Order: sequence, then structure tokens, then C-alpha cells
Amino acid sequence: MNHSQYDYVSSLSRLQQEVANGYAYLVTAAKTEYRNMPIFVRPSECNQGSLIVDQTAQNILTKCRLHDVGTPYEVSSNGGCLFDSVSVSLCGTQEFSTELRVRTAIEMIRLKSRIMSLPVTPSLMTVSPNYVASVFSCASPGGYSSIWTIFALANVIGVPIKSVYPPMNGINDRPFKILNLTVMPQKPSIDTDTLTVMWTRLQGYQTKHYWYADHFVPLLKTLTTTSRNYRVDSPSPPSLNSTTDFPPLGSSAPKRQRIQRDPLSSPTPTSPISVQASSPPSAVISTPSKLLLSPLPNLSPIPGSTTKANTMQTSTPTHSASTLLTQTANASVQQSSNSLTNGKNLTVNDLYHAIIDVNTTPLPSIPKGQKDNAYFLIDNSDNVKRKLNGQPSQYSDDCGAWDSHGGHTVNTTFVVQSNNTLRIAFVKEGLYCYEKQVKGKKTYVAYNPQPDPDSVLTLNRYYIPLKRDKTFKKRVSAFNKLPSTFQNRQHIAVVEYTGSCPTTNTTHGNAKHVSHEFIRTDPSVMNRITEGLNNKKSCIEIYQDMVLKDPDNAPKDLQQVHTKKHYNKKQVSHAAKANIADEVLHILSMVNDHDFVKEVVYTQDNSKPPSIICYTSEQIADIKTHLQADPSTVLGVDRTFNLGSVFVTNFIYKNKKVISKSTRDHPIFIGPVFFHWDGSMETYHTFFSHFKARILTEVQCFDVKLGSDDEGGLTVALDSVFSKPDRLLCTKHINLINYQNF
Repeated sequence: MNHSQYDYVSSLSRLQQEVANGYAYLVTAAKTEYRNMPIFVRPSECNQGSLIVDQTAQNILTKCRLHDVGTPYEVSSNGGCLFDSVSVSLCGTQEFSTELRVRTAIEMIRLKSRIMSLPVTPSLMTVSPNYVASVFSCASPGGYSSIWTIFALANVIGVPIKSVYPPMNGINDRPFKILNLTVMPQKPSIDTDTLTVMWTRLQGYQTKHYWYADHFVPLLKTLTTTSRNYRVDSPSPPSLNSTTDFPPLGSSAPKRQRIQRDPLSSPTPTSPISVQASSPPSAVISTPSKLLLSPLPNLSPIPGSTTKANTMQTSTPTHSASTLLTQTANASVQQSSNSLTNGKNLTVNDLYHAIIDVNTTPLPSIPKGQKDNAYFLIDNSDNVKRKLNGQPSQYSDDCGAWDSHGGHTVNTTFVVQSNNTLRIAFVKEGLYCYEKQVKGKKTYVAYNPQPDPDSVLTLNRYYIPLKRDKTFKKRVSAFNKLPSTFQNRQHIAVVEYTGSCPTTNTTHGNAKHVSHEFIRTDPSVMNRITEGLNNKKSCIEIYQDMVLKDPDNAPKDLQQVHTKKHYNKKQVSHAAKANIADEVLHILSMVNDHDFVKEVVYTQDNSKPPSIICYTSEQIADIKTHLQADPSTVLGVDRTFNLGSVFVTNFIYKNKKVISKSTRDHPIFIGPVFFHWDGSMETYHTFFSHFKARILTEVQCFDVKLGSDDEGGLTVALDSVFSKPDRLLCTKHINLINYQNF
């Protein structure tokens, strides 16, 4: 097939349709597109004479003093700016943008395992969106691009791509340190220079806000207005190995291997990105310039494969593709056949029979993908527990935001009859009744005999419309109990969708600086984030672990983990605070549980929390040693300020066993610490008496030299406890006293 004859717009549309169905469907569609599209041939003509300088990006380069990376030129701001930039760099126009997007989306699927196993990947994860989410975005018109997109795009065109991220937030900004690199394709062309793209913004920003990129532009050092001849390998018929070229989502990544940086495999060497700091002018900060994505096996068509496709497949993948799907995706395919007749909800008897059917297995959650006029059986165990704890039920899906204000619940009582069908029941005067029309009026007739309590069920049905399209509705049905024969099926709920779900989502209602579509994160993902935070893991560790283990059920980006951590802290701070009695009991228990807490002081008629004396046995032993060995040792004691409502008074001393490497002097060590709430003499007396009792057995207190300021309550307590010891003042306080007496 000729390159110009292939319809990449239709190809992108087919990929976008499968994005809504989930990653497994997209893999199958990518295989089909890959088989049918021709080999990529870089354009031989390049005319960049009509390009216009992007002034916003140029101002950024000037501000950051990046003068040697090239000149930025304008490209469209329709979401395809990365592909427009590369197309402009290759041929001077944006005509190859759609083709590059389609090929890159397919390449991202093929390279997923390899990219996720690179040594640099953990660092890239901290500043990049979820990889699978990036694949979905690349396979959609106008979808955003990320560093993952650049990795695949470099391999598509066979040309190294240099990523330039300006230090608008300073040279210590994490994205600046990580995203400045050059991606080498598997087979770089020997006659093409490195292409350079710059991360920039469409508009300016307020300097008090954090700068983030939302646009790409090409950086060109010279404009080409003549034709260029590329060496193009002779095309070969596409063939592929299903499991190696297109691994399923659940496949494990290969073992990481050390990447050999062979200078012979690279084209003309690229110099590192340099930033001239404002002070001193000669300071230059360098970042790594090259990241080799080679060697990557199974990137070229595999010869000898017998798998061929002669026609385009535009229909939904069938079960014959099951070898590529994970177990969850297989269940999704099977359950998607549960369609609703004429777009109407199931009857009560249909619901009951679907739940008690022992031949069906419920899904762990609502599957991703198309849900038009369909229903699913899901495991409802978690929501049963949530209801017992007084929490609302959660039925998360990928449809977007639902209108909770338009939702309502209907609870109905039924009786299971002998033929295993349900009949509605009403409770009147303590008896179960059925409804009957007598001369046009409703009357209630008691069941005779009254039904067995085991056969009386209550059906809970929750109705809710989609927020952006009220014609698309969801109904969740579950029984509060089932007959004893089917007790093992009581945890199952039925989720029904009626109508057609809109193909595009809207932005988040609180979004101010983003335009991409909003899909609510599965609560199970947020629960795993909370679990990691409770286990004292860092946000980066949580994000990396979740993305590597299950990228399809992971946070959107690192920021989402940080936001969850901040939210959890707010919830704790807003929780009801304990009263004084609870605080006293908690602090008293710490004396036995924590080695650092030695005494808790709480006096009568005190409305404030207890005071605490803290130190370790090693600290006291060290102070004793210094006081015995050198009688001239001075113990400093002072009260700190600006630490909130609590005061902190502590002893300090010079540790003469240690010499500081920088000052060549003995460093100052901290001794016992006292947390208290006022500066009265009685409060200080308690602390100093405790300290004196601990050193009295080996140190004569009248020999102790104490250094402090001239605070009234503190000095009176020192003189009282230590029988007027040698008390010294620092030179600052001596000068202050002399000034006041002058």
C-alpha cells in the first residue's frame, strides 16, 4: 500500500473507539492497524522557510539564558503539538502529524514493557503521568503528550529526539533535572541530525505560581529550504508475533539490563544542555544529555510469522483475541454480552435469577469499556461492610461524574414463592399482605399462611443519571438477604446502564488550569494510596510501586498521591480533638512506651496539657562524664520561642570527645529537653529538680557552672535548685545589661 493512500484519520478514529473499551481492546486494534499500515518513510522534501518564531517560548529561553539550543517556532495548539513539532522538523509542515500520532500510539503499546524496565523509568515516573493513561491520550485526537510519547516517537521516525525542559522554577526543579535528555531509537539513521523539542506554555503565567508546561514547540538552529535525501530501507510486508510485539497489560516487564552506551551507535554527539546561572555568571549547570533506548528486541516485523490480515477490522474484538487479554479483561469481554433488551432495566425476577445463578461469577468491580444498555454482576462485599460502618456505597466506573443530587433509592419487600419467583409484599398491621383490586380500589390481603421469614427479601435499587447527559442512567440493585439455599450469593449486586454513554468526558468541575477530560479514580486505587501512606512510604515509592505492578489501576500522576496525603492530613487535623483527660492518659502511657519520655508532669487546676521531660540514658551518662572530667564544663540552659504555644527548655554542653571537621572546635550537643506551657518559677523548678536528682550521685551540684540568660523565673529556679551555682551570661546579655544600666 502506498504511504499517501493509507487513511490515518480513520485509523486514529478506530483506535479512539477502542480506548473507551479498555486497554485490552486497544491492543487488539493496534495489532490490526500495524498489520495494515505501510512502512514509515520520512519525507524527502523539507521547506521550513515559512515558519514563524514562537515569541512566548523565545522569551522563556531568554529568561533561562538558553542561547545555544535553537530557535522555537510556532505550531498548532490543538493537542497535537508534539507531533506537529516533529513533523515541522522533518518536512517544514504539520501534514505528518496524524500519521505520527497513530504510529506512536501503536509503538507505545509495543514498547511498554521495555520502557517500563529502563533504569531511568523510576525517575521519569515522578514527573510524568501514568503510562497507560498516556497511551490512551496518544490514541485520541487532541490528547496530551508526555515523555513516554517522546520515547515511542523517536523509535517511529528513527531519529534521536532531544527533550529541552527550561528551568523556570529554578535549576533544582525536579522536571528540569529529569526531562532534559536525548532519546535514542533502536536503529538511528546515520544521515539525520537529532531533532529537538521544547516544553513550553501557550500563555504566560504569574511568577508566584509554579510553572508547568502545556505545549511543545520545535527548536531549530537553521531553517532548511532544500530537499533532503534519506536512506530508506526497502519495505517488507508487516508481520508480527502477537505475544511479543503486543504484550497484554498484565504481562510482567523483562528483567532490567544495563544499557551499553556505544558511541558508534549514535549519530553526531549532542552536547549537554547548559544553563548559565545568574550568580555567579560563569556557573554552568549540566544535565545528562543522552538516554539510549537500544537495544530493544522485537521492534521490527518478525520474519516467518504466519499471522496475516488482508482486511481492516473495525468491529469489536471477539473472544478469539483472548490469548492477549488478562484475566480481568477476559471477564469484561464475557460480561459485556449481558445486554439489556430494548434498553430497559431488568425485571425483579430477572434480577433475582441473575444473582442466584450459580453458573455466573461476579466481577471484582465494574469493568472498563463500553456500557451502553448493558448490565454486570459485581462483588458487593466491600459496600456491605461500608454500610455496616455507616459509610456510603461506592460503585466506581469510567463514565465520569454522576449527578448525586438526581439519584434516589427504592426499597421494596418481596416474598419468594414456590416456583422461585418474587411477589411484592406489604406490611400491614404486622402481617405480610399482597395488593388486590376490589371494585376499583386497592386493598391489602394477608398471605395465608404467612410466609416463612427466610423467604422474605428486601430489594434495594439505586437510580442515578450521568451528570453531563441525564439520558444515560445507572441502576444498582442488591438484596439485603437471600434464602438460606443461596446465602453464598448474597454478596452480589447487579449494575445496569441504560442509554448511550457520551464518547467524551468533561473537565473536572474545579479545574482551572487543565483542559483534559476528567474520569474519577477508582476508590480502590485511593485506598491503596492511603494504605501506603499509613505504612510510612514516601509518595514517590507509592506511585512507582503501583504503576509498575498494575499501571491500569494506578494513580494518574505523582501529584495525585501528594494530594491524597494532604487531604488525609487535613482530615486528621479536622477530627474531633481529645479532651484534657484523654491527653493526660495518652502522655502517661508514653512513659512506658517511649524510651525518650522520662517524666510527665500534670498539676491540679491546670487547664493546659501535661509538661514532659525527655532525654535518653546516654545523654545523662555523657553529661556526667564531662562534668567529672572537666570541672570547668559549662551547662547552657535556655528557653526557645516561636515554636507554637508550647515552650521548649533544654540543656546544652560542648562535647569534648568530638571535633568538628569544619570549625575544628568541639560541637555543641543537646541534653535533657523540657516541653512546658508557661515560664513560672514552679514549672522550671520541676525540671531542674529532676535533672539534679539524676546527676547528684556522681556530681557535686555546687561545682556545676550554668550558662543562661537573665530570665526571671528561670534564674530563680536555678539558684533554688543548685544552691546558687556559678551562673554565667553570654556576651550578648552582658552588653544588653550594661546598656540598660547606662
